[in-house]
Amino acid sequence: MEKRKRGILITIILVIQGIFSFLGLSTYFNEQRMQQILKDQPTFAQFYTPLTPMQIVISTILSLITLVAIIGIFMWKKKAIYVYLAAGVINGIYGAIADFTAIAIIGYIIQIGICVLISKTLLKKLETNIE
Repeated sequence: MEKRKRGILITIILVIQGIFSFLGLSTYFNEQRMQQILKDQPTFAQFYTPLTPMQIVISTILSLITLVAIIGIFMWKKKAIYVYLAAGVINGIYGAIADFTAIAIIGYIIQIGICVLISKTLLKKLETNIE
């Protein structure tokens, strides 16, 4: 019986995304801390745009969904790959709308492309390899 393999590059990307998704779960607390820093040192205020409550909620929910999907991908669940793809596309679109600059849009397009390539590769491996 041959064991399924994701590949080292995909595994590294998923682990890094998993770490950042876990950190994204603390968006509310990070925003509260940033507001306190801005009160203490107002010179940083010109470099920071505070998040709205809706942005905090959306960011936290997308982080949770992405983290759960990545855990599912490591367990080779087909539905998790589709959830990962959907979360990645939604995150990219949401990010591009929230930060509407040319360089940010290019970055989010690349992010969506990487998410699509990873999902396509994993689905192909899932169909061809049987554990």
